[in-house]
Amino acid sequence: MKEYGDNIVQLELEKEHLRNLEEEKNSIMQKYLPGCKSIDILKDINSYIPGAKNKKRTPFDDFMIELEDKQILDKMNKCTDRIKQLEIRISKMEKPLKKIRGYEKKLYLSMLQGNNITQAVKQVAEECEKSERTMWRYVKRLRKVLNRYDILEKNEIFL
Repeated sequence: MKEYGDNIVQLELEKEHLRNLEEEKNSIMQKYLPGCKSIDILKDINSYIPGAKNKKRTPFDDFMIELEDKQILDKMNKCTDRIKQLEIRISKMEKPLKKIRGYEKKLYLSMLQGNNITQAVKQVAEECEKSERTMWRYVKRLRKVLNRYDILEKNEIFL
């Protein structure tokens, strides 16, 4: 289950990418709307729309045009969607940890660290000074639990 670690790394990368997009959006906002700390585009758009008499382009218009040109809002939406999907995937992999105990838990934790099932059996057998044959019995029990949670031993890694 190397995918667990890969998903965590990918989640951190997506969060960092989202922070960078936020910083870029804020720098553009300071360029056109200096002194403005934050803006809720959907809420504040009415205060920047020119009236019937005033047809001039406002700084807010320039701000929105540059955001659209650089597609920052679309990228931010995609990034938040990926973050939600990764968090769901990671929590799905962590759910069985609450239900299993003993050797099954040790086997599953070893699998979450990136070991395949055979490596996990060898590692836990050495740690607990048990035979590998005994550990394979616990693997059968673990598979039943994982099947209840719809977790396969091999999952897709990336979105």
